[in-house]
Amino acid sequence: MRLAVPAKFREVLEACYGPDGSQLVLVPGDQCIRLMPHPVWDEFAQELEQISMLNPDNDRLRTFLYGLMAECELDAQNRIRLTPALCAYIGLERDAVVVGRGNEMSIWREDTWKSFCQDMGKNYLEVLRGIDRSRMAKM
Repeated sequence: MRLAVPAKFREVLEACYGPDGSQLVLVPGDQCIRLMPHPVWDEFAQELEQISMLNPDNDRLRTFLYGLMAECELDAQNRIRLTPALCAYIGLERDAVVVGRGNEMSIWREDTWKSFCQDMGKNYLEVLRGIDRSRMAKM
């Protein structure tokens, strides 16, 4: 499946990463596919390598992420190719919702995105309170 990368994200890629902005990495996310520029992936991979290899769950996480990870490049029509494995992971067969997330974007099935928004809408304030409590505890 090919997916057009929105113009706004392409502009950010070009402005922040120059020619390297067309080199992208796809990884599984929480109910979505995460799409990040290669420099962002490099930082993510460094963090991933910092987690303990002694914990079997960490080892499984690394295997999962690296096993489904795919590198891609924007084509002449500013599209990327989503791998069958990543599409199967989120159950994407046709239409996708593309969401910007700072220095990356995420790709969702439409019904999963709607459900996510409803759930987060219900829990939004509690999530913010939890972040605030966490910050206060670190002070």
